[in-house]
Amino acid sequence: MTLPEPIPTYVQKWPSVASGMAIIVNRLTPPHRDQNGMNTCYDLLMTAGDYTDCYLDLDELNMKVQYLPGSIVALCGKPFRHGVDKWDGGDRICIAHFFRRNVFYRMKTKTPEYVEYSCFSQLMDTNYTKQL
Repeated sequence: MTLPEPIPTYVQKWPSVASGMAIIVNRLTPPHRDQNGMNTCYDLLMTAGDYTDCYLDLDELNMKVQYLPGSIVALCGKPFRHGVDKWDGGDRICIAHFFRRNVFYRMKTKTPEYVEYSCFSQLMDTNYTKQL
């Protein structure tokens, strides 16, 4: 599928491959799944601020990931519940880049498919792939 013609100016100037962004400032994020997300896409969570202690909870995976300023986490937010229940020491900012299926439908473009090992293996050095 292709984009409708003519392509609107605001689409041409969109600064990201993601279809949406959110800025979360000094907010607790209770464990949740991104209901409007896409199973086939990673959300990119980027952090900033002057806080000193924080963890991203991935309770269904039995994991807590240290989540300090400057962290970047790629996460499938629809199938995996995630959240931040506390932090210490200052301001916490998260810039979340995400994908929404309805944007692909509206722009009449193909939605991304699941990434498979074969997509990357053909780009890798054969000496490396022999070790896998």
